[in-house]
Amino acid sequence: MKHLRFLIAAATLGALATFTVAVRAQVKAPDQAEVALRAAMEKESVAGDLKAAIEEYRKIATTYAKSNRAIAARALLRMGQCYEKLGNAEARRAYERLVMEFADQVEPARAARERLAALSGGAAAKSTEMTLRRVWSGPGANGEGGPSPDGRSLSYTDWQTPDLAVHDLITGANRRITEKKPGDPYAYPDNSVFSRDGKQIAYRWWVGKNVCEIRTIALDGSAPRVLYHSTENCPSELDWSPDGQHILTKLGRRPVLLAVADGSLQNLAVENPGTLCFSPDGRHIAYEAPQVKDARQHDLFVFERATQRSLPLVRHPADERLLGWSPDGKYVLFSSDRRGSRDAYLIAVSGGQPQGEPVLVRSDVGGLYGKGFTRAGAYFFSNWGQIRDVFSVRIDVRAGTMQAPPADAAGSYLGSNWGPDFSRDGKFTAYVSGQGAIVVQSLETAEKRVVKPDAEIRRVGRMYGLRWAPDGRSFVAPGVDSQGKASLLRVDSLNGQSTVLLNAACADTPPPFDLSPDGKRVFYIGSPDCGTLHVWDSASGEDRQQGARGVWSFAVSPDGGQLAYFGSDVETGSKGLLVMPSAGGTPRLVVPAVSRGALAWSPDGRDLLYATEVPGAGDGTPATARYALWRVSSQGGEPQQLPLMVDGMMMSLRVHPDGQRMLYGTLRASPEIWVMENFLPANGGGK
Repeated sequence: MKHLRFLIAAATLGALATFTVAVRAQVKAPDQAEVALRAAMEKESVAGDLKAAIEEYRKIATTYAKSNRAIAARALLRMGQCYEKLGNAEARRAYERLVMEFADQVEPARAARERLAALSGGAAAKSTEMTLRRVWSGPGANGEGGPSPDGRSLSYTDWQTPDLAVHDLITGANRRITEKKPGDPYAYPDNSVFSRDGKQIAYRWWVGKNVCEIRTIALDGSAPRVLYHSTENCPSELDWSPDGQHILTKLGRRPVLLAVADGSLQNLAVENPGTLCFSPDGRHIAYEAPQVKDARQHDLFVFERATQRSLPLVRHPADERLLGWSPDGKYVLFSSDRRGSRDAYLIAVSGGQPQGEPVLVRSDVGGLYGKGFTRAGAYFFSNWGQIRDVFSVRIDVRAGTMQAPPADAAGSYLGSNWGPDFSRDGKFTAYVSGQGAIVVQSLETAEKRVVKPDAEIRRVGRMYGLRWAPDGRSFVAPGVDSQGKASLLRVDSLNGQSTVLLNAACADTPPPFDLSPDGKRVFYIGSPDCGTLHVWDSASGEDRQQGARGVWSFAVSPDGGQLAYFGSDVETGSKGLLVMPSAGGTPRLVVPAVSRGALAWSPDGRDLLYATEVPGAGDGTPATARYALWRVSSQGGEPQQLPLMVDGMMMSLRVHPDGQRMLYGTLRASPEIWVMENFLPANGGGK
């Protein structure tokens, strides 16, 4: 996870603003409205010329008011946001026009109404209207830290150096707090958090691989201290005690209090917790923990420091995740999937005990990662910058034409969907959503049902997802077994019961894999170099290497006789897209020197589809990448670029048996930080 954070400087919440984070898939010759909007956004976010951006947004909203209402609405919304940054009252007019003239554009109109409520100026409106605001976006934004108690600043990791830094939300200025020593390419900070008085920041510092520290530093860069150093148990997220005397963290699975004065450790009698946080008076610690050992579903508990005992706060068959404790101590904020989507709730608390039933705050918040409360009761959040979604597109593989633009294939948990696949009979789709649920949808009726596996489903690599077994009664998916071992799991498509097919053969993550058409053989990437193709026969238990090395991604042909992969041929040294017999043999180069990407076969096995990064589109990370789709004969020849291009990384290509439809996943970094305000009951904020 830390390596992914090192590559991606981003933060977001896709489910709360789908129009800002949805992957914009488009044809090779982009729509002029989209081109104009992108140019205006560059003036706003890259050049920082808000006035010029406003004029461009104004022209777009007028020019495309009838021909492309979606773009016009987005332009008006961005125009209003620019005016707000300038402190100009014209922001209200932009939002009002959007609400009145573009009510059919649901998400932009909703966002505009929320901003109008926030700008209403009346004290009553401010206390009764819940609002959401995007407070930081653009290439430099990320979610590696948290807000200052006064809500003016955010701590974060400046990945250019990298160093610990502070972003001023009022002026937009950034200031580095630490100064990394030259000649140390690995070290970097993350998980930073302000002290309750706002005078210090505690953060985790990675000294080297698996070597980390907990450090503190004053806001002016003075008084740096190392409180904890380890080569074994690296700490997780941190929380300051209200009196500033302790830092709450986990060392591995062990929750501890770290004394700021001398670095001494005090173990807490809490078993296997997830996220933890102090109550505002420091007497209690809220935490989440599995309902039973190794369960995906969590409940919420409160640990009383004086008595060293834990009491349940929220118990429910669903999965509950802790977000924070309100600054007056009267409420705990958490998320739950009890209604089928991931929603935000408040539970009233007194003396560490629940008072009444949870109250819904916000529906469909997706993969929300909390950054913390301010004294005034505003709540900051992000999504670690990873926006994963699944799309469907009508595309004729043989003709190389696209019949309709891509469409979102999920509709909920936006930003947290991945690994799509068609059933072998072509009647259903399936994908992983939210916290590991599998969503099955009928292509005929569009009806959806949710399968909740009894084991944790875990992403593996960027190009892989689940696979539908040939009998249609189960899936094969990467995950973790009951012993905590990374595995390939067979999951029943009706009741979610899982069994282990294969344990990890490489490192501590499930192996990237694909299935033979009959489902009896599992092809996977394994040892000795974590890039070697293997095949495992489920009937005989035989496991053998295939000879291909340096494999990034691969796909099994529809007849099971061939393997296509991105990698290299050890004997010839050829690199690119290669094809080899699935029984083993000499690979042949199909497309030389092509970059790594996602792969799929056409249903008749005559063609290969592959998605790779557009040269020069970015720095190779999901924050800047742009992927294009290509087709090439499986026998070799000149590749043809197809009319589909996406922002971000294109993954998990799946072609329908009719060759007329395709599913794919995307990974995109949308660097945004949001704040939720005015959602606590009266007097629910701080002083």
